[in-house]
Amino acid sequence: MNGFAFYTQTKPASGSKKDVSMHGHSQNISIKKGVVLYVGLIVASCSAETSTYKFSLISSQNPTYPLSTLNLCSEIEAQKKTNRALNRLEELMQLKDNWDGNGALPIEQAAYQNAKCAIRLIGEKTSDAWNLFPNTNGTLLLTAPGKASASISIGNEEFSFFAMEKGKPIVKGIDTFSVENLTRAFDQIQTVINRV
Repeated sequence: MNGFAFYTQTKPASGSKKDVSMHGHSQNISIKKGVVLYVGLIVASCSAETSTYKFSLISSQNPTYPLSTLNLCSEIEAQKKTNRALNRLEELMQLKDNWDGNGALPIEQAAYQNAKCAIRLIGEKTSDAWNLFPNTNGTLLLTAPGKASASISIGNEEFSFFAMEKGKPIVKGIDTFSVENLTRAFDQIQTVINRV
């Protein structure tokens, strides 16, 4: 990646939109509070990728942000990984009855919706891409990348999770699926993963 093409969009109180287009690689651009920044990657061939990423800049303390402090590369990579996982989820939804030749069930609709929520939550909390697999009972399994031994099994109404350290389960449990419960479990898992 050689840089970014970007533009900002302000939303005045009247509700109308004012677009300001800028292009370049300057490190000295400041973005004011309440402005939305849209970024498209510029690749070596100088053609913009089809993906555009949106960053809303909101702060009660600092009225402006230097563009260089936003770590756009990291944010964009995290969004790309989340999009790849969501695409993988869509592929898994195409599985039919007996997809493994041993009577495996297709992915349940409720498990699909819960997995979509989980993928987005993980994407917000870490830049690491988790692996996504179908379970034979119609649920989905997310596993931690790299050497970490952790997983989250997503069902229709519940999810189970564990994280191991030195071969021993440190965090494990089963809970009703909700954003709050999943966030709490994932934070516990990340604490273990960060020690590995």
